[in-house]
Amino acid sequence: MPSPPDRRAALAALAALLASLGLLAGEASATVTRGAPLTAASELTAYTRLVRLEHADATHQGRILASTNNRKNDTISTWESTDDGASFHLLATLTPPTVGDQWAGSSTLFEFPRQLGASPAGTLILATAINADGGGANNPDPDTKIIAWKSADYGATWTRVAAPIVQGTTGHGVWEPEFSVTAAGALVVHFSDKTQQPAYGQTLARRMSSDGGETWGPTVNTVAISEPTVPLDDKASPGMPVVRQLPNGTFLMAYEYCNISAVSNGTGKSCRIYTRTSPDGWDWGDVNDEGTLVSTADGKQLSHSPTIAWAPGGGPNGRILLVARLVARPAAGDSTPDDGPLETLRPETGSTIFANTSNGVGAWYELDSPVTITGFDDTDARYTTCQNYSSPLLPSSDGSRVLQMSTDFDGTNCRAYFATGSTYGSLDAAGVSTSATYELINLKSRKCLTAQGNATADGTKVLRQPCDDTRLAQEFRAVSRGGGYFSFTKAGSSPAACMDIPNGNISADPGKLIQLWQCNTTTAQNWKPVRVGRNAYMLKAQKDENMCLEIRDGVLTDGEQARIYNCNGLAPQIWYLRQRL
Repeated sequence: MPSPPDRRAALAALAALLASLGLLAGEASATVTRGAPLTAASELTAYTRLVRLEHADATHQGRILASTNNRKNDTISTWESTDDGASFHLLATLTPPTVGDQWAGSSTLFEFPRQLGASPAGTLILATAINADGGGANNPDPDTKIIAWKSADYGATWTRVAAPIVQGTTGHGVWEPEFSVTAAGALVVHFSDKTQQPAYGQTLARRMSSDGGETWGPTVNTVAISEPTVPLDDKASPGMPVVRQLPNGTFLMAYEYCNISAVSNGTGKSCRIYTRTSPDGWDWGDVNDEGTLVSTADGKQLSHSPTIAWAPGGGPNGRILLVARLVARPAAGDSTPDDGPLETLRPETGSTIFANTSNGVGAWYELDSPVTITGFDDTDARYTTCQNYSSPLLPSSDGSRVLQMSTDFDGTNCRAYFATGSTYGSLDAAGVSTSATYELINLKSRKCLTAQGNATADGTKVLRQPCDDTRLAQEFRAVSRGGGYFSFTKAGSSPAACMDIPNGNISADPGKLIQLWQCNTTTAQNWKPVRVGRNAYMLKAQKDENMCLEIRDGVLTDGEQARIYNCNGLAPQIWYLRQRL
């Protein structure tokens, strides 16, 4: 996203536009094709957040709370749903203590999972950042800070926490708070910190509280890229951290990596989305480590204002769901996927969630997002700080569905919309074309199935090798066998050679290695594609649909032979079918 001064200017321009229009009541956005409006047509909504109450009394357990910033009058509203996100009603309104040209934004909402200090499990904490419009050298603010409220009655009433969580310095801001609790039981606030300029453009920082957020320890950097010779306007500006703890105990953080100038002379990070992990929720590793770039098997990336969630189901690790404002890919001719300008992809932008079944390792795959926003404008500042901006995701208890809340500019305001959708693909063979030529890319390794030596003789091994668009050995075609089953033939083979399980018409035992064999239409060569996301499939053996095509887990060595094994939903068993041009 743009640097905070740019953001502030964009929001100010939007507010001025609203005033010039007299804040005329508008209908739901013409560019939101799926989603119900939450906030009123007269509001300027931003930075929505969602929480399901998991530590409440029997009456409130499972209810969903939302929070929204209203930039028009600098208030924060909380909302409640008693029907699992089908509808919401207003619960409370908070008025932050802004003065002059200060404004409150980038709020966050969090439920205590255990007693922290004197606050019992189920306590809610809501924090917001207060800064001046413009900020920095353009409009110094000696009183920038992040403040918080707590609620002991599930969001009905709120009490201000006496001391700020963090206080900025003259002219520099603190932004975008996010809470988590360490494995040892301490409350942590993560935030974007510009107070360390000019040494850094912006850092991701954190503080720890041992008394449930009443007092806080010193600021510690999480991501702080040292660039002593880089001009300030080109320095790294990581921001907008979001943290979730995974079932294996690991903590996962997603964040955007910008430069103070949104794209630094065509060589900046363009606000790409990165992740990093912590074993205990406090130690996040080397502050100079940029993190792991998020991308799909075919090179799609995310950019600007990420949020993440964890959903059960889909495999032993569940799934990580990740959304950001834009879906993009490196600009044409750019050979550095983690640097330089990005090209926004449509219609993927505004309609896509990324998913990962291996705790964030390997390639991600795409899902349809519940809220769909079309008509994206990534140039007009009124839109760039509104459309699909920092959209929270809240999976259902069983992980089969996800509630999304997003914002869109509808011509007179920025308004929040919400909808619920599936976290699975169609779970059938939809999308598989018998007229296409495919590469089969494994999500764990990002490498392709390959006929050894480009041979087609019976017994030719089917291996994993680095993808190469010039290698005919990596081209396969799908042939329908009826009933949702397909054979995958080596493109150009004559007689046709199919991916084959040795004696697979008799048994499909775990560990059997995959070969090519002259096509014979038996169950040894028939596979059922199960679409788990856009163009992402598990391939189940017809003889035993509990057996899936995979590359042995944990083995990344080139030349590893494909095999069948018990289906588990992990990345080694998910294949991206990329059409060859």
